[in-house]
Formats: sequence, structure tokens, C-alpha cells
Amino acid sequence: MSDIGSNIHTREELHLDNYRTSRIDHRYDQDWFRIYLRAGQRVRFDLEGSPTGRGTLSDTYLRGIYNGSGSRLGGTTNDDGGTSTNSRVTFTASSSGNYYVAAGAYSSRTGSYRLTATSLGRSPTGRPDLIISSGNATGSFTSGGRVTANVTLGNQGASTSSTFYTRYYLSTNSSITTSDTYLDYDTTYGLSGGSSTGESESFNLPTNLTSGRTYYIGAIVDYDGRVSESNESNNARVLRSFTVPSLTDDFSQNTRTQGRLSLGSNATGNIERSGDQDWFRIRLNQGQQVRFDLEGSPTGRGTLRDTYLRGIYDSSGSQLSGTTNDDGGTSTNSRVTFTASRTGDYYVSAGAYSGTGTYRLTATALGSTQPPSPPPSSTDDFSANTGTRGRLSLGGNTTGNIERSGDQDWFRIRLNQGQRVRFDLEGRPTGRGTLSDTYLRGIYDSSGNQIGGTTNDDGGTGTNSRVDFTANRTGDYYVAAGAYSSRTGTYRLAVSSIGTTTPSQPTILSIAATGADKNEGNNGNTPFTFTVTRSGNTSGSSSAYWTVSGHGSNAASGSDFTSGSFPGSRVTFAPGETRKTVTVYVSGDTSVELNENFRVQLSNSSGAAIGTSTAYGTIRNEDSFFDYLSRAAAYVATGARSALDWTMDNIRSALTTKYNNGTKYLAYVTSPTVDIPHPYTFGLTSTSIGATAYFDIADIMGITQEGRGGYAGNENGWVTTWIDAEASLLSLGAGYSPVGIVEIEDIDVFETDPTRQFDLSLGSVEFRGLTFSTD
Repeated sequence: MSDIGSNIHTREELHLDNYRTSRIDHRYDQDWFRIYLRAGQRVRFDLEGSPTGRGTLSDTYLRGIYNGSGSRLGGTTNDDGGTSTNSRVTFTASSSGNYYVAAGAYSSRTGSYRLTATSLGRSPTGRPDLIISSGNATGSFTSGGRVTANVTLGNQGASTSSTFYTRYYLSTNSSITTSDTYLDYDTTYGLSGGSSTGESESFNLPTNLTSGRTYYIGAIVDYDGRVSESNESNNARVLRSFTVPSLTDDFSQNTRTQGRLSLGSNATGNIERSGDQDWFRIRLNQGQQVRFDLEGSPTGRGTLRDTYLRGIYDSSGSQLSGTTNDDGGTSTNSRVTFTASRTGDYYVSAGAYSGTGTYRLTATALGSTQPPSPPPSSTDDFSANTGTRGRLSLGGNTTGNIERSGDQDWFRIRLNQGQRVRFDLEGRPTGRGTLSDTYLRGIYDSSGNQIGGTTNDDGGTGTNSRVDFTANRTGDYYVAAGAYSSRTGTYRLAVSSIGTTTPSQPTILSIAATGADKNEGNNGNTPFTFTVTRSGNTSGSSSAYWTVSGHGSNAASGSDFTSGSFPGSRVTFAPGETRKTVTVYVSGDTSVELNENFRVQLSNSSGAAIGTSTAYGTIRNEDSFFDYLSRAAAYVATGARSALDWTMDNIRSALTTKYNNGTKYLAYVTSPTVDIPHPYTFGLTSTSIGATAYFDIADIMGITQEGRGGYAGNENGWVTTWIDAEASLLSLGAGYSPVGIVEIEDIDVFETDPTRQFDLSLGSVEFRGLTFSTD
């Protein structure tokens, strides 16, 4: 049955450009959903069922939109305005506030449905409006449990927010406030209007949760109100509710306990009353060294403040000397290191110094001394080590005999990585031998080390044993057949395949530039885009922080970006998602500056490793001088003398490659031979192409016989004069249009002088030693 209310006290929320699903359970049933809308917001609500495959409800009925007082607004009901018998209503909010959408069915229909709210535009508020549009929490919902919260943060406003914080809280009711138990926080470095971003944060729940009580995990975006929002009432959201399970304690304080512990694993329990002890049985081989840790609240493993490991007992229930401990672990936790003197069952007793509470008991293998092989007999030639002659193959079985107390028979089997198998050790209960109580003493790797969690006593039929096992690599394994306590008799060991598990691939996050080499623009904001891809195992959730910083010899600064500082946030992947786009906004300007470089880096990943961590962007400046210069024209004229032919072939070799503002320029001759006073032209080209540029031509140097620049006088009988250059403001037009004229006048040259040199300066670009000759 649906428990969604049909009034303004409903707990269910709907957000713009999102949807909710539920069902109509009976005639006249209505489900109300609360949605916050700003004045002028236009929304289309679609209530869909079986006609579009959105549920099983054959005929939906949108029963109206209600205001914050619960009054239905006129003209907001609809029966078949959508596809077929689906319903649709288009609505414009007259004022900012909460509205309620009522989902129902025509006549007595029942079934499931989907309700969608699609934004059709909004009136800008001029301020940001931060919300948590969706979210969830996963993990261990017990005292001290580790939980991961995932939220999608949105900015419904028209302007970019400043940096804000999202806090996570634990509440005993469905209303999340800053007065609830604080859990953790996350930082978002600004969010532009109309955009959203994902965040993920992991934290531990308090260790003093009450058994049987229901709690709510929630989040509040901009919890401290540092961002001035158009709506400050829609920042909180419940992510998950859970009920703490009631703990039971069925572990007796004797050798008949149901408590079990194996090497490399742990068990949990509850000290419920003063003097309570919980015993756990563990099977150890002779010479095995083990560290037992009994932990409570000091390490977040339970609520018990001061644990007490009350001793280790042998198979008859007698306490072994020197095996009790009070505070040998972290703080008031307990720790005992123990070496088994023989192969058999032992019992570990968990207790408390005082008080009650929950705990965790862990057994960690510290190494072992391989027990000596039993002497061979005529009926049992299977040793208890890697030198055994016992063999086992997949799908087959073998038989053996446990002849004395503590006897073990090892069998070698070859398995491939990912192979899942079942080992059954059977005796009298299934007529496979005379052994009344088998004990599968573990699976060992190729070096003879026992693999954790592979022992079993009564997991099969009756007192037979069964272990399901997955090989983590390809190679030889050894299966140890034995008996419980001092039983003896014959047995059968069988192995069957139960499938193959493909080794999981690592989850990898990588970033690449997809639209990150652009002109910055003269105003507004220009988006530079990067793509974060997730490969490998994508079945879970993953996330990573991304940050922007300057890069290279001409690095970008925080002022180049819309937020006024280097942006950054977290990118989050839901299960199955493989691609996300990170957008960085650059502010346009008309300042003359060099191209600038920046990088976007991934770090602090969760649920994934980082592959390619860095991608690069280039902010291109289209406002620089000499971005592209073409068709600079010069007119050369003579004064008192008649026209001479001027051969300018030497100009091409004399011109020098120049650099200005990081751009390379090369001069070239376009008309090598002309007759004065006809024009002689030359041009300059650039290795980069830009838009309009402005610059001055000035400082055309004088002509001399040998030197360069200035007035040389009457040197060696040759007459030279100044060259007057008319400084011009040149502007580059589109399509290689002419950029200006330099007039060089009053050149009075003695006609027997064969060669002259001059210098040309265009702004800071200089061409020195240009020559011409006469004939």
C-alpha cells in the first residue's frame, strides 16, 4: 500500500526536471507531492501509466494543483491531456512558494505511475537559489557504521553562487535542521545559475544509536546561509531513513556455544548485562599464531566502552594460562596473542570490564609452524602438507580414512582464477563412509598457508561438512579432510563446479579536454569543456574532485574565470554511468595579453582509481597587436632626378625573422622590381591568425652609403639626405584588406652609388639592413 499523504502534510517532494514514482492502491486514492516554484515559473506536469510504459495504471487522472494552504487552483485538473489516457497540465506559478500536485486515477483504476515536472522557463531572480535535487545514502546502518551520502546540488537561480558548504545530519524525525546531529560536510566552489553538480561524502554514524529506533540521514545545502539566495527555505532534504536492528545475544558461555570464528574474519555480539560472556569456537592448527582483538567504542567497532577478553579455553572448556586481557589493545580495547599447542578447537571468551554494549572480535593470523605429518600407514598415505600424494580433480571425488585423533588428509587440486567450486566432505550421515562427524579443516594455497574462511564443521547434510570456494588465482590448492574432536572413520571428499566468476576490473576515472582551446571573447562567459570518463567496473558509485590551476610559462590566474578564483568541485558517477562533462567558465575581456594556459586535475577519488589525472586548456587572446599583418605598402619616389630603375632583389635575403608578443613574423617581397615613382610593395605575414589589430608605423631610418640610421652628412663625397616617413595608424581588416601606406620621399642619391641600406620599424618589430641597388 502507498503511504503518501493526500494533503499539505505529505512527506513526498518533487523537483523541477525530475520525476517520482508510486502507485494508486484503491478507489479515490490520491498521492500529493510538494514542489517549490518561483513566481513566473512555467511547468508541465505529466502523469503517466501503462499507455507510455511508465507504470501499470491504465488511466491516470491528475487531480489538481494546490497552493500552500491546500486550496485547489482553478483549471489544474486533467484526465486524458497526455498521450492516450495519460494526464498533462501546464502551469505557471503566480507567486514563489510550495505547491502540491495530486496524482490519482480515473474511476476505480489502480496501479503504478510516474509523475514528471518539466521546466518550461523561468523569470530570472538575479540571485542564486540552491537546492538538493536528489540524493541517497548507502552503507552500514548500524552503530558506528560507515555510510556514503550522494547528492545532486542544483542552482535554480539566475546568477552564479559563491563558495558554499553542504552539511550532513542525523535526525530522529523527517525534518532535517542544523540542530540535528552533525555528521560531516562538503565544499562546492561556486555553481552557475541553472546548473547542477554531484557530491559524495563518507562518514561514520554515531556509536550510541538506540536499537529498534528509526533515524533519518539528511543534508542541508548552504547550511550557514553564506550565499544570499532568492529562496532560503528549500535547502534541506532527507536522503535515507533506517531502523537500527535489535541485537540478540545467543552466544552461551560454554563449549556448546553457537558462536563461530575463523582465521582472518570477525564476529560481532552484545554484552547485555553485567558479567555476560560470549564464547566463540575457532579451529587452530598446531603452531598457529593468532592475534585476537576485542574492540568497542574506542575504535568505532561497537558501543562497549571497555572490553575484557576473558580468556582462551581448550576443547574441554578449561581456561589456558595467560590468555586474559583488559586494556592491551587501542585505549580500553583488549588484545591477546596466542600460539596453539596442538591442533583442535579453542574457545575465545568476549566480555566487559564494566557496563554493557556491542563489540567486534577479530582473529588475525600471524604465521604458523606446519604440524608434522602423521606417520604413514598401510591404509592412509595422505600427508597433511603440500607434499601429499592425494589428488582431486574438478567434478570428481576421492576417499580416505581418519585413523586417529587429529589426523588430516590433504588433497591437491588445480583451479583457474575465478573458478567457483563446492567441496563436500561426507561420512555416515549420507552413507559415504563410517566417519560420524566430518570436519573440513580448510583450503590452503600452494605455499601451505590456510586461506581465511575456508574451514567448516557441519555445513553439509547432518554432521557432514561443506565449503564453497572461489579461486583468486590460477594454481594448485590443497583441501584438508579431517574429523570433529577425536572421531575416526572413512569418508568421501567430492568437488563440483558451481560456475566461474570473472575477475572484477578496477574502476578508472580519466579526464580529457573536449572543448578547451578557445578565444576568451570580449565579454560574457565562455565555456571550456572537459570530459571525465569511467572505465572498468561501473556497477557502483564513484567520484573525484576536480580543480583548476594555472599552467606553463604564461599561466592563467583565478581572475580569468567567472567566479574570480580558480573553480573546482566534485564529479560523481551513479551506478552504470560512464561519462560526465566538467565545464569551466572563462570571463571575456578586451585587454591585450598573451594566450594563457591552465590545467584541470582529478584527485581524492572515491570508489575508483585515477588514470589520466590532468587535462589542459588554452585561453586564446584575440586582442593582441600584430595578430595578423598583410599587405603593408610603401611608395618610393625620387626628387630632383629623373626616374631610375631600382632593383630590390637583395631585400628578400636581408629581411630578418622577428618576434613580437609571442608571435613570429616573416617579411617577403611582393614586387621585387619597379620603376620610380611607381609603388614598390612588400608585406609581412604571421604564423598565427587573429582579428583586428592596431599599431603605428614610425621611425623610418635614413639612407647612408655604409651605416644605418640618421643623417650621415656628405660622407666620402656621396650625397645623402633624410627619409621622411609619415606615421600612420594601421588597422587590419577582414579578408587581407590593405592596412596602410608608408610614403618615403625626397631620396637624393648620387647615381654612381650602387648600393644603399635602410632600416624599417613597425612598432616594436624592426627590419634592419634592407638594401636596394641602382643600375
